[in-house]
Amino acid sequence: MNTIDELDRPDTEPRKKPLWPWLLLLAVTLMLIYAYFIWTTTIDYIFSGASDLFHALEWVLNFLDEQKAGQD
Repeated sequence: MNTIDELDRPDTEPRKKPLWPWLLLLAVTLMLIYAYFIWTTTIDYIFSGASDLFHALEWVLNFLDEQKAGQD
């Protein structure tokens, strides 16, 4: 039979904390690192070929201007 002293005492065993918040934090951190890696390599790739992209855009705009001038 339990005495009043035993009932009033708090639990002596520490409560087990859940593991899922730490796993979620780890997953988010790894995803951010991966996203940063992809972002930086993509930006480097785009800027290395940016001059080619601008030349292609200039060619397309000139072509459209010539087509428009031919219709007038």
